Amino acid sequence: MQALFNTVLATLNSLVGIFIGGANVIGIFLILIALVGLASNVGSRGIAAKPTSVYLRSLVIGSFLIIAVKLLDVSTLTLFDQESRKVLDYTLLPVSGLNEQSRYMLGVVYAVIATVGFFAFLRGWMMLRGANPSEGVGRAFVFIIAGTMAVNMDVVLRVTATTAAQFSVELADNIRLFIPS
Repeated sequence: MQALFNTVLATLNSLVGIFIGGANVIGIFLILIALVGLASNVGSRGIAAKPTSVYLRSLVIGSFLIIAVKLLDVSTLTLFDQESRKVLDYTLLPVSGLNEQSRYMLGVVYAVIATVGFFAFLRGWMMLRGANPSEGVGRAFVFIIAGTMAVNMDVVLRVTATTAAQFSVELADNIRLFIPS
């Protein structure tokens, strides 16, 4: 079972690497489009010219996509007041209370959730680029916050267990069984 966990984690880490590389390429592409658009927009004052805010938004979001991993750290510090761990590391296994097979299967589930969460985090930033002020900004922030929470599932479960302990100690203990180390 440990071999399956290690294989899934290595595969998902490769996928996260592709996500990071893709975010860097898209970020560079957006920055280039923004710079070319700003340069061509300065000289022309015709009706067909796009507003400068479109290019500035592409410039900012492109920059954010290039530093997506650091931006995830900032989001984690903002939401949970603690440093973010790597998107996928080997601390995803629950501590104790479960048999070995269940621990490794939960570790695989947490790894998949963290990978999907990182993708949602990146997607939220991409949605923010194309969002109209009246629609889509809230949806983009939901993706960003939910992605941050999915990557840091261990912290979310600790907060949930602490909150549940106010009402039911038994429920909190059951939640703590599933908290990764």
